[in-house]
Amino acid sequence: MKRKLVYLIACIMLMMPLSPQVFADSSDTGFGEPPIEHKYDQNINLRTYISLEKDNATVVCSVRDLKQSATKITTRLYFQKYSGGKWVNITNWSKSANGAKLTLRKSKTVKSGKYRAKSVTTIYKGGSSEKVTQYSSVISK
Repeated sequence: MKRKLVYLIACIMLMMPLSPQVFADSSDTGFGEPPIEHKYDQNINLRTYISLEKDNATVVCSVRDLKQSATKITTRLYFQKYSGGKWVNITNWSKSANGAKLTLRKSKTVKSGKYRAKSVTTIYKGGSSEKVTQYSSVISK
């Protein structure tokens, strides 16, 4: 019995490093929206986030294919404000890159209110593609 237990623990410990890592910011989209489920390829590191410094909000979408198999990545980054009980697009930017890495960073002057970033990213691998929508956490000024 002791030998089986030792064998089981050893197997579990050997399999732990094989567990894929997924990186994402908060799934709390705020204001009653459902949490985001990240169902995209687990070898993709996709982060959408927002930060605030004085009157400037910076929004970022960062995408990296950990296996380096992406041939192209495109993203559209939306800057949104909560107004009238819903999220409204203030402006948006897009970027495309051949290869397995893309970063889009933009800043915007803000007044009082609640803000977030939304990214819509498409990752191309050979003849297939995958589209992922992700939201940042919410900031208040």
